[in-house]
Formats: sequence, structure tokens, C-alpha cells
Amino acid sequence: MSRVDYRDKNVRNVPAKLKRVVLNAALAEGVTMADLIGSTLGEKYGVVYYSNGRKTQRGDVNGSQFMLSLPPEVIDSITREARERGITESSVILDAIAAKYGLIYTPTRRGRRARV
Repeated sequence: MSRVDYRDKNVRNVPAKLKRVVLNAALAEGVTMADLIGSTLGEKYGVVYYSNGRKTQRGDVNGSQFMLSLPPEVIDSITREARERGITESSVILDAIAAKYGLIYTPTRRGRRARV
């Protein structure tokens, strides 16, 4: 497998504190935020994650999204776990990151939100 097989995954509703922690950890390790998250998820699901080879830059903590490029096996595992737990795929990813850094994250239940 190579990175050409990787699929894009947009992670929504990222808490600012979690994004800041990921940014600081990525800067400390000299990797991109996407690579840090990709390797975390690869470890969780037992899949080798290959870096994009880019150097870390001062990332943007503004906004509430991450754009990732992940191995298909990782995305399939995330989808399966989200269905089993009844939460969003983004919540599965954010929960894994929060657990790695000892943060508390409350997953978003899957389904439509009530309109007000």
C-alpha cells in the first residue's frame, strides 16, 4: 500500500482545545497535524500509516475541522466503530485523539439534530 491509496476524511466539530493540543504536539514532534492524527489512528487500528513527508508548519487553530488522508482500512474501521457505538465518524476520531492526550471528549450521537 502507498499513500496514493489513501482516502480523504473531513473531521468536523473539532473542539478548539483539542485542536490546540494536536497543533502543539505536532510542532513538538516536527510533523504535520494530519500526520500526527494519522499515525495515532494507524496505531489504534493496527495499520501502518505513511507520512505525507511534509514538514510541520505553524498550523491554524482557527476553524473546527481537520482534513485527513487515511488508509482505507483505517477509514473502514472508523466507519464500523461509529456504527457499533452509534456516534459520528468524526466523534470516533476525536475520541481517539482525546484519549491519547488525556482529554475528555463527549462523542456526538449519530442521527439528525432536532430543529429549533
